[in-house]
This record gives sequence, structure tokens and C-alpha cells, in this order.
Amino acid sequence: MPVTTAQFANAVNFMCEWLETRLSPSSTTVVGYTGPNDLRCSILILAGAKTGAKVLLCSSRNSLEGKLALIQQSNCQAWLSSSEGDAQDILGEHPMPSFVIPSVSELIRAEPVPVYPYEKSFLDARWDLLAYLHTSGSTGNPKLIPIYLGAVACVDALHLIAPEDGKRPTAVEWANSTLLCMMPLFHMSSIAGALYSALMFDWTIVLPPPSPISMSLIERLLDLLPMNSAFIPPSILNEMAKSKDALNKLAALDLVISAGGPVAPFAGDIISRHTNLQQIMGSTEGHCPIFVTLPELNVWHTQDLYLAHPEIPELWKFEGRKDDLLILSNGMKINPLGAETQLSKHPAIQAACLSGSGKFQVAALIQLANGFSTNDEATLNLIHRQFVRIVDEPFVWTPKGTLARKATYAKFSQEIDSVYQEQSSGPQVNASDFDQLHTTILQAARGAIGNTSLAAEDDLFQAGFDSLSVQLLHQKLSQALWQSLQPQNENSPGVVDDVRALLAKYTFNLQPEPKGTRVILTGSTGFLGSYLLDTLVADPQVSEVWCLNRSQDALQKQIQSAKDKSLRHDWGSKVKFHTAQLGLPDWRLGAAEYRTLLKGTAHVIHNAWQVNFNLSVWSFESQIAGVSNLIQFCSEARNPVHVCYISSIRVATNWSATHVGPVPEALVQDTAAPGTGYGASKMVAENLLYQAANADVLRLTVCRVGQMSGPVLRGCDHGVWNPKEWLPTLIRTSSEMRALPEDLGNQDNIDWVPIDLAAHIISEMVFNSDTSDEARPQFFHVINPSTIRWKSVLPLIRERLQKHQNLPADVLSFNSWIRKLRNTSGNMSPVGEDEASTSNVMVNIPGRSRGCATCRKRRVKCDESLPECLACVRMRLPCPGARTGTFFVHAVPSSSSSHRTCGSALRLPSPQPSRSSAFDQLFVSHFVESFFGTMKPPPTPGTPSKIWLHELPVFLTSSESSSAKTAIRATSMISYGTLAGDVSIKTAARRWYAEALHHLQCQITKGNVSVDDSIICAVVMLIHFETWAGTSQKAWLRHLKGAAMLLQVAGPERCSHGFMHQVFSHLRFQMFVAAMTENEVPIFASQDWMTIPFRIYPKLIFDQLIDVLFSVLKCLSIADQLINSDDDGDLRAILDALIQDTMLQASQWCSSHSFMLSL
Repeated sequence: MPVTTAQFANAVNFMCEWLETRLSPSSTTVVGYTGPNDLRCSILILAGAKTGAKVLLCSSRNSLEGKLALIQQSNCQAWLSSSEGDAQDILGEHPMPSFVIPSVSELIRAEPVPVYPYEKSFLDARWDLLAYLHTSGSTGNPKLIPIYLGAVACVDALHLIAPEDGKRPTAVEWANSTLLCMMPLFHMSSIAGALYSALMFDWTIVLPPPSPISMSLIERLLDLLPMNSAFIPPSILNEMAKSKDALNKLAALDLVISAGGPVAPFAGDIISRHTNLQQIMGSTEGHCPIFVTLPELNVWHTQDLYLAHPEIPELWKFEGRKDDLLILSNGMKINPLGAETQLSKHPAIQAACLSGSGKFQVAALIQLANGFSTNDEATLNLIHRQFVRIVDEPFVWTPKGTLARKATYAKFSQEIDSVYQEQSSGPQVNASDFDQLHTTILQAARGAIGNTSLAAEDDLFQAGFDSLSVQLLHQKLSQALWQSLQPQNENSPGVVDDVRALLAKYTFNLQPEPKGTRVILTGSTGFLGSYLLDTLVADPQVSEVWCLNRSQDALQKQIQSAKDKSLRHDWGSKVKFHTAQLGLPDWRLGAAEYRTLLKGTAHVIHNAWQVNFNLSVWSFESQIAGVSNLIQFCSEARNPVHVCYISSIRVATNWSATHVGPVPEALVQDTAAPGTGYGASKMVAENLLYQAANADVLRLTVCRVGQMSGPVLRGCDHGVWNPKEWLPTLIRTSSEMRALPEDLGNQDNIDWVPIDLAAHIISEMVFNSDTSDEARPQFFHVINPSTIRWKSVLPLIRERLQKHQNLPADVLSFNSWIRKLRNTSGNMSPVGEDEASTSNVMVNIPGRSRGCATCRKRRVKCDESLPECLACVRMRLPCPGARTGTFFVHAVPSSSSSHRTCGSALRLPSPQPSRSSAFDQLFVSHFVESFFGTMKPPPTPGTPSKIWLHELPVFLTSSESSSAKTAIRATSMISYGTLAGDVSIKTAARRWYAEALHHLQCQITKGNVSVDDSIICAVVMLIHFETWAGTSQKAWLRHLKGAAMLLQVAGPERCSHGFMHQVFSHLRFQMFVAAMTENEVPIFASQDWMTIPFRIYPKLIFDQLIDVLFSVLKCLSIADQLINSDDDGDLRAILDALIQDTMLQASQWCSSHSFMLSL
């Protein structure tokens, strides 16, 4: 039945009205569909996208378990089918509304209906769903894959790709083709072939009748209709390659496409000799749209295995899936696809499936082709061996036609087990009977290589024995002889007693490992740690919990904390407390304790971390060192260790500044995302553990926790929210003021998780994590998905305060509440009878910044620049940095008491380290990363270093290097601001740049100035400032010339050691570039400057290359003189000598470092 575009469009509008009438779909409606391979699938996809309904396309070939898994993953609310009864198996297990959609003829022949409007722009709709697809389920239950409209736009953008070697993308190259599409329409390749190609590339699509896809059906369709291309599953192509008639029909086509799995090499070789064969890979989870389908990814690991072409570096051959590999008990890894394909070539074999993971040898299951049976002795002689089983039932196949390996293994588990059981069992033999022993050995040897004519006198290895044959023979004989040598009759008691005596003698000091699971918990005495310990103690599968804490009195603290929170505190022998320094080797545990942990630890919950949002990332180095030591522990442990790392959502505080969409539950590598030293330290730890997990050192689960509230599982009388945190403090303060704020600023969105629930969630993640060898690192966000606003809980809090005080509590705007707090903070009284019960109140809350504290105290105008204002810099005064926004300060009872006694305003000490120090370290670390990745610690003092960047923190903390300090600050801020896209930071960087120029000018114009490291450092940093900012065309060159002059004044001897040598080595290449720009030979190309600075530290490979480049400059200079000279005899001789010398240097350099050039 031919269908025009107008008919198709009308059918889509008809289906939109049909969906609206029955479902009234919204943006959250998910509706599933199973049906035959007909046009309704494409119609339903577009109608769902227009109405907002998310259509789940589910293959009818999925198992019931697979269908239910997809329903659960997608939160499906209704089910559509092509006829009554099609979905009874689903609805029986998962009741929900169901409907039968109109037939194809009803949709196509429908009367014209009004156009269903769709008015969204691309930007509004790019993240709307086209449909839910799913993986094939070859390694387990299928997984849901969302296809967004933005991914469809990627396909449409193929029109924009320029030709490569005269070729365009396939869809564009073959536009206006007529395609027979035999692929299942729930598959992405078919959606592309049957929908995208028709709508975007003017293809005419031919769909098969609703009957099983087979080779004979394809042959009939190719005979009936004029077509020039076909889209055929690989399993059918493998069959067609064996049929001469089918090959002749394929030869009449211009193009044959296949997807969903690999075409067997033998079939591909045959078909490609008859027509143009193209293989599509990863259409659902691949190509450029994958980064729309999975927007949280920067890199997509396909888990495919490829083999490089031996001669053409651009070509790679698909070898199989990583999860298809069989790993034998001897560690050998085998890709079964090649052998399965080779077996399937045989005309008697329909399909083959290899198994054997964890066994000593591969076994094969054989499914015979039609017309062959296990009674066919000739066939059996050809294919039957000791590790082969011919099965009567068909294998399990995925909906797209590839082998469902795990499901096939499960279906034929008994047959597979019987192969190995037969090989591990053997006849009993009496070792004292020579004839029987001789016969047994000969039979075992014949069976090992399948050669019944093997004689006792034959050489085994000449007869075909290999290492596997030896292994089989050894197993057979060991089994037979062991059975014949069992203790018998009167000798048995004596032998048994002797064995027992020997065991008792040599095993008395071996302590058995405890049964059950041992868990290490760090930071158990904290708020979350206390509830984690309580959850672990209650878990019957946990045999021991080792609590590692820094405090010497952790046990006493833990008991008191448990009592305060109404938690268990009588742990018995199940819980052990040890003092540990995680940042030190072996955690400073005793040798015996550390060895005990190495032998039997299953899980480590790493919860210990300093919580301070004012510190820089380097202040957390001891915690990060603890993570490194934890990785070392896992690498030394006897058994694989699962690490559950308690991270924080602060690893991505600034995510929305540079990314679209929510923070993914995946590794965060954007160093600008954390925004604080605390968040950055958590991110560093995550990345370290992630790398270790990918290196198979450990298994990893990362739990990023957010704000945790008080417990709820056992009622409010059993534990409270930590009174030292901000919200309890705010409520206590509001109680004093008899006023509540109507909003909380940037904390107004409440997604808190009760602390006891969080502990249970984390425990479930620990014990329900993926334990397979291929388990990937897992990331989870422990935050409340159901968020509310502060205004929703405000009435309840107000009611409780009024009931507690018998006085009304006003609700004020946030700014009014702050003003009232500021006015009343000096008269606050303790809450309760005992003054000590008032642990915290909020006082001295500044509003919008009017400058730094130093400028406010001096009553001068502050420019509010960060990290230090210019007014304080000029006056050489300490600057804590301008405060921006509103924040709270907790005052402890002693300070409030002092306040009441003195009657003066509270003055808070400046934070340590200062905000400027924290900002400097943040900016400098990012600047260093722009050179060679994550900043490494400087080398051990006294050891040579050529990395001048290690000295920058020294200049920052020096009180005498103002020019270097301001230049470092300017350059690191301009690099950070540029990468982060922060205009305010870049503006502040330019002010610091001007300040640095001013300091340098003052230093240089003093007269009798000595060239010291700080001046050189300042000039070098200004050079790098210009590479980022480019304030003028020649600014970079002027700074470089200034640095060169200063180095020249210092002399080559000064440049042979220390910071001056590091900078000189760093600038040599830039000096070469500048000399090329100015067409001159620099003084640094002279013999003294090329030898003296390298007397202590030999030249590296790059230093030697720059020597060659300087020689090239000399040749060019002489050549210029030769062009402009009348008498060229002497100059020509000089030039010839220089060229020969330069060529010799270049040749020596290449030969010395050829190994590097080959990389």
C-alpha cells in the first residue's frame, strides 16, 4: 500500500487527537508500545513528540523480565498494543491502563483532520524526548536509552558536512533511494532508516508485511518491487551469503546496509564482492548524538574491541564486545566471536555459542541447521569433540538478531556443566595393576587429542599434543589415580592420625578469618559517621566494623554521641576502635592490625574529611594523602576491596555557570566546578579513586551528600539535628528575636535528607553495588528528589516558636530580619535556664559589602577587588578581602559573654588562612594546570628542578617581593577568569597588572638595582599575562625583551643554578621566536650563553633542540648579509660552514632522540 507524505502527516495528526482523547498526555506521561514492524511505530513516535507523551518502544522479543525492567526504569503509566491480548503478559504482572491503537489502514485512510499544532522553537524543544529506546539486553536486562529532539537535529546536520575525498555521509550520498527496511522499527537504526531518511533525505521506504523476517521473505520482496538498496539484519545476511540465489538478488542492489551486530567476516567478504556493503555500528549509543543522548558525558566508552589495520592507520576492525570476552581459569582471555563465526560457516551448523569463563577450557554449544540431526553420524564425526554439545533447542537471541550470551548460558547451564563434569570425572584404576594402568593412560591420551589410533609407542608431541592436551591428560590421570590411592582398611586410621598430627603441628598459630563481612569506617564519631555505624551494627551480614579515627578518645566520644542520639552503644566485639593517621603510611596502625585488615576487609566507607569552606584545596592535602594511602591499601589487600567514598555535592557548586542541565551522577573533571577548596579537595579525591578503579585496584561507589537534617525513623525524641549547624542556629536566633525570615536567600530550596535515612541509603549502596569484574565506578547523589520552599515549612516553625514562648513570632523579609538581628545582637540572652545550653546564636551579620574590613575600619573607600583591594595593597596593610552577599557568623557563649561585659560591638578574628591566601592558591593552582595538568607538589628540597612554577607560592608568601606577588596574582587571575568566563575576575586581574607594572617601575628606576629572582619572576609572569590578555600587539615582545635584558645583566653564571636557571631554560624558546620576529640573532645564541648556564644541570632534549634552532638563526642572518653584499666570498664560506655545522647538530639530535620521534 503506497503512502504519500500528506497521508503520513494526516495520520500523525489523527494519532495526536487519539492520544489526547484517551490519555491527555503531559510532559511526564510515559506510554509503552509493542507491535509489528509497520508504519504505526513511526506515526506513534511523532505523535508522542507533538503531544508531549514519551513513547517507550519495546521489542516484542524482549523477555517478560526485560519488559518489566524497562517499565520500571521509565516509570511507564499506560500501554499501547496493536491488538487485544498482545500485552496480557505485561498487564498481568504490572496492571495499568491499556489501549489498542488503530490499524495502519485506519490511520492512512482517515479523513483529513485539523493540523495538531507544534509551536516550540529548537532551543525550547532540544531536550524534549522523541522516544525511549533500549539496549539489546545481550548481557542482561535491556537498559533504557532516551532519544532527544536535539539528537534528531544532529542527523539533520549531516547536510552541512563537507565532502571528504569526494564522499558525503551515506544518508546524503544515497538521497532519493528506494530502501527495503527489514530491521525492527524499535531499533535506532530503523528509526534512522525508516523515518529520518524519508523526512530529511527524500528516501522512499519499503516496509515488509507483518510476518517473521527471513531470507525467503527478502528474496520475494526483491523480486516483486523495484528497489536499489536494502537494510538487512546481520543474521539474515550471514544466511544469504551461503545461498547463490540470494547473492544474485543482492547483486542487483546498489547498496546493502546492516546494523544491530557485526556481519560475519566470511559473509561480508562474499557479499562485498557482489554489491556495496556498509556496516553501521552504535546507532543507538554512538556517533555525535550520543553527547545529546547522554549530555553528562565528555567521552563515550563503547566497550567495543578493535584491531588496528596493519598498514592503514585510519582503519580499525571491530573484534567484539568487551563483555563478550571469556576469561579462563588460567587467566587467558578469549574472544569467542571469531570461533563462533568459523563454526557457523559449516552448512550443518545454524549457530555456535562458546562458554568457559572460570573454566580451564572453552566449551561449545552447537545449534544444528535445518535438515541435520544428532543422528547424522557423518556430521557428528566432523564437529563432535570432548568439549562440544549439540543442543536441540534454539539459542536465545536479542531483538536485533545478535546472540544473547548470558541468557543462552542460563538456558543451557545443565549442558555446559555436564561437559566439564565429564572431563573432571574418570574411571577408577588400580595403580598396582600394570595392565589396567597401561590401558587407562593410553585411553586418556587418545581422548586428550581425539586420536583413536594413537599407539603406546608414539611420541605424544609429534602426534599433536599441546599444552591443553597435557592439561587434559593430567586431569584425567590425577582423578583416576587419586581414587585408587584413597586410604583403605587397616591402614586408614594410622594415616588419618598422622595427617591430623601434622596439621596440628604446623597450623597452631594460624588464626582463621572471621566469617561474614568486615567493614572499615573512617570518621565514625561525626554526625553522619554515628548513624553509619549504627546502621552497620544492625546489619546481620556485617561481622566486624573497624572504626578508624584520629582522636585518642574516639571510643568515649562515640559512646557519648550514641547516647545523645539514642543510638546503640553496646556493640560488644563487633566494633573495634583504633587510632589512625590516614595521611601517613600504613595509617600508623600496628603491623599486626594492618595485616589483619589486609587479609579480610571487604568494604571501606571513607567518611573522614575536614569540613571547612574557607580553606584552599592545598589545605586538604593530608586528607588527599589519606585517599592515596587508601588506594595503596586496596592494591595490597588479599581480596578485592569495595570503597564507598562519602563525597559532597559541593564538587559541582559552579556547575550551572558553564554547563547545561543538572549535575550528572558521573565523574566531574571540570576544575572550575567546585568553587571552594573543600569542594575541590573532594573532586581530587573522586578522580584519584576513579583512576584506581579503572586500573582494577578497587571497586568504587561515590556518594555525594547534600544537606542532612535530623533523624526521622524513630521519631523526634530519638536524636536531633546537629545544633551547631546553620539552621538550628538560625531558629534559636529567631526565637531570641521573636521573628522569622520569610526566605533564606540561596538556601531557600529545601532538599534535605534525614541523617538516619542517608545512612541507610549509603549502606544499601555499599552492599548492593555491582560485584562483577566489569563493574564500573558508580556515582550517586544522596539528596532529596522532592524539594519544597522555605515558605512551606515556615508556618510550622512559627507555630512551634509561638507555642514555646507564648508570644507571637513575626515574619519579616530577609533584609528586615537581618537589620533587626544587627540591632538586637548586643542584647541577646541565653535560651533556656542554663547559659551553657546556648551553644550558638547568630550575630554581626553584615549586609551588602561596603568594602573590606580594613577599609571600613579606616573609613576609606574600598574598590572591593579580590583577593585584596588596591587601597590595602598600596598602604601595605593586611586585607581580608571584600565580603560579598550575606552570611552568618556563629558566636559561642564565651564571646557573647564578653560582649555583654564590655558593651562594645563584637569583633571577629580574621579567618586563617586569609581569604586572599585562599584565592591566590586557587588561581595559581589553575594557572599551573594550564601548563601540565594538576599541580604537583614541589620536589624535595635540595634536589634539582627545572620547573620554575614550583617557586610561585614562595613569592606569594614573601613580604619583600611585591612586584612578583602582584604579577603572579594578575596572571593567575587572568587565566582563571578567561577559562571560567568570569568578567569580574578578569577586570580585577587587569588592575593587578597595572599595580605590578607600577611596582616594577619603582624597583627598576631606583638606581643601583640588583637583578634578583623576584624581579625576574615578575617580568616572566607579565609575559604570560600578555599571552592570555593581549593588551597590545607588542606588549608580549616588550616584556620578553625586558626579561632578556635582565638575564643579560645577571650574566650566564647566575643563570646556571636556582630560579634564574629555571626561568632562563623556560624562556629560551620564546627568545628564539622573538628573534625570528625581529630578524636578528640574540645574544643567547652565543657560545657562552649556550654552555655556561648548563654546567650544573645538563641540557634536556628540548634545550638541545633550541641550540639547533639558534644555529638556524645564525645561518639566516649570514644569508641576509650575503644577499645585500657585493663581496660574497668570505660570507659564502662562513655560511657553508654554518650550514654544515647546523645539519650535523640536527642529525645528531634526531639520532639521539629517534625513540622519542617514533612515539
